[in-house]
Amino acid sequence: NSLVGGQEFSLTCLFLRFWVALLQRDQQLHGNQNRSAKTPNFMDENYQSRETISLGLFFTALIVTIVFNELGSGEKPNKQPKREKARQRAIDALLLGGILRLLAAVLRTLTASYSSDTVYALALFGMVVHLFTCDYAYANGRTKIPPTSVRNRRPAFLGGTMSLNAALFATTLLVSRLSSNLTVYGFFSSSIVLFGFYPATRHAVSSQQNAHYVVFYITAAITCATLVLLDRTIERFFFMLGFATITLVAPTWKYLLQHRKRIVSGPWDIAHVSVGE
Repeated sequence: NSLVGGQEFSLTCLFLRFWVALLQRDQQLHGNQNRSAKTPNFMDENYQSRETISLGLFFTALIVTIVFNELGSGEKPNKQPKREKARQRAIDALLLGGILRLLAAVLRTLTASYSSDTVYALALFGMVVHLFTCDYAYANGRTKIPPTSVRNRRPAFLGGTMSLNAALFATTLLVSRLSSNLTVYGFFSSSIVLFGFYPATRHAVSSQQNAHYVVFYITAAITCATLVLLDRTIERFFFMLGFATITLVAPTWKYLLQHRKRIVSGPWDIAHVSVGE
């Protein structure tokens, strides 16, 4: 069960690291002389190879998720006809794509009057809120989805509304520091896919039989993709420390604390009436 929590942590770190890479690329393309000497050169072959490996691992995990979801035998109470589902997905994609493309210039200059430190702090706070308010019971496949009463009705988002709002809030702040409208459009679109559409697919995968092997592979692939993309040793250390705490330390600590649990009885308990013979 802790693998899903570690997967969400790795996915969030990978998302933030891709934003850092895009920001560094914009700074180098525009000749920013204030960048740190430790900032990697995106034209370097070593950096490009690491970026390619990271993207390859991420898309491999995404493909495995989609294939296992389509071929699995899990319970799908809201399953729609393929034609209707394709029509709804096409309409959603066109609407979201058109709106984001029109608002890309507005999003890019939305926080121009704010300092970068304020934007970074608020964005980091938003992603932390996203991690803490994510519905992990739904992500683990434990939440049963009731069938929709209306055939054409779209299923509601059940992955945590506050978590989704916090992730989109942080994304809105982060894209305001990018310099290209096309980059803003692509980054915001990827945020909607990862935090808006992926939780439903992850729930469908986790609710199927023998899904722990697939969940383990997806988590390992996303974690390796994040490690490959990180530049500094201190970044890798803190990332692995957080991941190990979520997936190993916290579950082990909870298991050990269960042996110290005591049952305390008192007058606050519900009264039980016993009838003598």
